[in-house]
Amino acid sequence: MTTGDVELTSGSLNVSNYNAQDVAKWTGNTVPTQQQCHDDELSNGADEFSADLQPYQDSRTVLRLCVLTSEGRDAYVLIFSDGLTSSSPIPGETFVWPDKIPVN
Repeated sequence: MTTGDVELTSGSLNVSNYNAQDVAKWTGNTVPTQQQCHDDELSNGADEFSADLQPYQDSRTVLRLCVLTSEGRDAYVLIFSDGLTSSSPIPGETFVWPDKIPVN
């Protein structure tokens, strides 16, 4: 992702200002395929995404996101609830699929 902001403020994760990007919370029980992530981005995604992280911290679970980047690639992002503070980097992992799926 080349432009935009990712902020952690007052227990909320905010992703905004990414051109042509959609972010959707992945609610499946397994790691999604690229097609599943892509479909979820287009069906349920928003270019301005915000999530309350308190439930994830309380339950010690992981926030899972499907992201359509500004370059048109699909990504699967994991935000880990342990160690989240507004003054430190956001702990997480990202997998970006190398192939692009055309957006219809």
